[in-house]
Amino acid sequence: MITTVTLNPAIDKIIEIRGLTVGQVHRAQRQVVTLGGKSINVARIISSLNEATKAICFAGRDNFEGIKNHAEADGIPIDAILVSGSTRTNVKIVEPDQNYRTTDINEIGFKVTDDEREAMTTKILEAGKNSEYVVLSGSLPEGIPNRYYREIAEKLKGVTKVIIDADDRILLESLKGSPYLIKPNIHELEAALDMKLESKESIVHACKKVIDDYGVNYVLVSMGEEGSILVSERYALSAGILPLKVVSTVGAGDAMLAGFIYGLKTHQDCDELDCLIKALSYGVASSSIAISTQSHMPIEALTLTVRAKEVAISRL
Repeated sequence: MITTVTLNPAIDKIIEIRGLTVGQVHRAQRQVVTLGGKSINVARIISSLNEATKAICFAGRDNFEGIKNHAEADGIPIDAILVSGSTRTNVKIVEPDQNYRTTDINEIGFKVTDDEREAMTTKILEAGKNSEYVVLSGSLPEGIPNRYYREIAEKLKGVTKVIIDADDRILLESLKGSPYLIKPNIHELEAALDMKLESKESIVHACKKVIDDYGVNYVLVSMGEEGSILVSERYALSAGILPLKVVSTVGAGDAMLAGFIYGLKTHQDCDELDCLIKALSYGVASSSIAISTQSHMPIEALTLTVRAKEVAISRL
């Protein structure tokens, strides 16, 4: 079982507009509405790959029926704690005539009470007992402190493998919980460590320091067009990107993480280096599939396996 946790989910409204001019009225050329949130995006792909998953989340009571409908349509088995208010809507404005430049407008979301936070903690810890991985990913709603992911990681130590994907302040606090894996993008890693990383060597050195200082097993860094880097105590790997037309970067990092976890799980009987090479190639392949479409489409295992064989990986 792979359990994902999304504390601040969203309904993602992806709008395609040509000739965007600030201050003017525009008509959408295309619109896609789907259930979003970083860990929910991970769960969607894991589920489509026929791996057992559960998507734990908060959800607003006022529009929960819509949340359920979106989840069912995408095959996402959600386990929600309902809170007052509505689940937020995030708008992604995509400009095809500007190389698919994307502008995000994210709503704040609902507020969580102390009792609801405790109920969520209980639910996550119970699920962790039967999970191989627990993924904590995304922003935190009002009422959830920045230390929350760290606290969950500490409580699940020795129970399951905790994976964290969060931005700078939450990421830095989460490191203190010694998670199994973190997956920042290069900007999040630089912000968390308060340093500029301008070469592969500097990135590897920074990741090694994170591993040494915090007891993290793996650091997976996505770098957009520059590819990605995976670092462990013993190994450092670099992966390039696959040549294709980028239609949308929405959820690209989440797709990478989902593919990486799937690769880890399905190749766990290999030796560590072979397993990491496979996992990284699956992560890159999954991301490449995601950015080639505006919609959160399911990914078939065979398609992912074939695409993964095209990924070039080298040791650093």
